[in-house]
Amino acid sequence: MIFVFVNDLREIGVRLLRYSLENRNIIITLLILCAIDLFFIVSYLMISLQPEFKTLIGSWASGKLDLGRDGRYPEIFNYIQILALVVFLFRIFAMVRQPVYFTWALVFLIVLFDDSLKGHENLGTYFSGMVDQMTLFGVELKDARRGSGVRTQDVGELIAFGLIGVCIVVIMAIGFFRSNREHNIIGLIFAVLLCLLAFFAVVVDFVQRLFPMHYTLFTAVEDGGEMFTISLAVTVALTVYRYYKTLDSH
Repeated sequence: MIFVFVNDLREIGVRLLRYSLENRNIIITLLILCAIDLFFIVSYLMISLQPEFKTLIGSWASGKLDLGRDGRYPEIFNYIQILALVVFLFRIFAMVRQPVYFTWALVFLIVLFDDSLKGHENLGTYFSGMVDQMTLFGVELKDARRGSGVRTQDVGELIAFGLIGVCIVVIMAIGFFRSNREHNIIGLIFAVLLCLLAFFAVVVDFVQRLFPMHYTLFTAVEDGGEMFTISLAVTVALTVYRYYKTLDSH
């Protein structure tokens, strides 16, 4: 059974990869998205590490390119990409009528709303009051929401991420149970991408608190990793959409 599943996964993966490589527009889309991601990452590093560059482009422009601050151009670009991803997933569902794509669209909508409305931060603030007297591996947690080191706010956000993760798993399970094998395998690709996104958003962000002296580096890794992952997810969704649209037209 496992051998058959792995064989099907490899076959479908190779089929989609070959299709994407044969379609120039898909490759161009991926390159453009990654180029924009790279521009934001390099600009942030130049602004943070080279004061002359910040002076050259001006304080207003440098502020708008800051990866570590909310509401700046890199974050807005991420929102646009996630919204495009959701649209592609809904359109795939409308075309093939497999619930796994509908539930994945809902999952990424949750990701979009959580990020844009600061859902896990607000929940983290609520839960931080419950862990006020705790220590983490012998390290005393800090009450302040800002500052270096591990804070009660950080632990509260981990709890919030856990609850959001449970909701996402339930939604995903519904889609997987009601879809056929081929589309479930494609759904696993999005599951891997979501796990990669969670790694940068949760794990790297948490490690950053332990090493505040390397804030710039960890910010570039965290936010840059999220951006590249989202760009890849959009490209995968575009590939799946174009692939099944081509089959449908034949």
